[in-house]
Amino acid sequence: MTQPIFGFDSFLDGLAITEFDQSAYIEHYNNQTLVIPSSLDGVPVIYIAPRVFKQLSSFFRVVRLPVSLRHIGVGAFASCLSIETVFFGDEVVEIDKYAFAGCRSLSNVNLGSSVLTIGRKAFQDCAALEDVVLPQKLRSVGVSAFAASGLRRLDMTETKITAIERNLFSGCRTLEEVKLPENLREIRENAFLECVNLREIRIPQGVEQIGHGAFLECASLSVLDLPDGLEEIGEVAFAGCVGLKFAYVPASVKRIGKGAFAGIGGLLEIARDNPAYQSYADMLLTKSGDTLLSYPDGQLYRDIPEGVKTITSYAFYKLRKRPPVKYPESLVYIEPDAYPN
Repeated sequence: MTQPIFGFDSFLDGLAITEFDQSAYIEHYNNQTLVIPSSLDGVPVIYIAPRVFKQLSSFFRVVRLPVSLRHIGVGAFASCLSIETVFFGDEVVEIDKYAFAGCRSLSNVNLGSSVLTIGRKAFQDCAALEDVVLPQKLRSVGVSAFAASGLRRLDMTETKITAIERNLFSGCRTLEEVKLPENLREIRENAFLECVNLREIRIPQGVEQIGHGAFLECASLSVLDLPDGLEEIGEVAFAGCVGLKFAYVPASVKRIGKGAFAGIGGLLEIARDNPAYQSYADMLLTKSGDTLLSYPDGQLYRDIPEGVKTITSYAFYKLRKRPPVKYPESLVYIEPDAYPN
């Protein structure tokens, strides 16, 4: 490789690639595989600077990263619409935010064995990306990193990830199965939002918190057995899971948000010794029975029990109209947004 095609600058103990003349590359090599050099004058290339290869020509199909590479910068390959395959070396430790976002033809990725962090939206909108092997050393994956991608299955069990970040898989409409790591502690807001084909997921024993809308509109999710030790379930966390046949909430849960199980399609069981909540005809109530937080799928209407004074926001999520049920004489207040607009 010659310097006029690639621009270099010093970076830590090596070099960064800071410029790329794709017209010169195509003219000189006429090859649909972009091979990025590993060194210049014996000095290793360890960093690709932000946006250097953004929106590459549709001429390119394959990218071979330098074997010496450690860091991929912000948006380095963003919106490269024709790239199908990227080969990583085993020295890469960081994939920064937006690195491959919008690479809609990208289908083959092997991240190597050393990646520690994947930045937010790094692979967002990679519609052809069906499978990714995550390295064992991986510690964190950023917000929306795989949102709206084509993932079908993902095994995270060998990673060191402790939190599923916000919107990490939101809009992954082809995602069917995810295996979560045993060291997981938290599933954050909208993590699996509208993963409409997600059929099963086992939530590990160490998880303490499930965030707002974490599994909202996961219409194909069928069975949910929440682990002992779980303490908090956010608002509308499982709302709209119309395919859910059975959901069990353990005694350890101290807080359940409004509408957390609204519109589910099956049985809701709360552990009898849960001090804060109870279920009644698959409705979620406070233990005192004075507040209704979630009402199940509207195909079978249930009368709301006497003693309920408040119906919270999102309680009737997914219902197109007010159900023809008998409201108790005890009812005092229906919060705004209890029913969908």
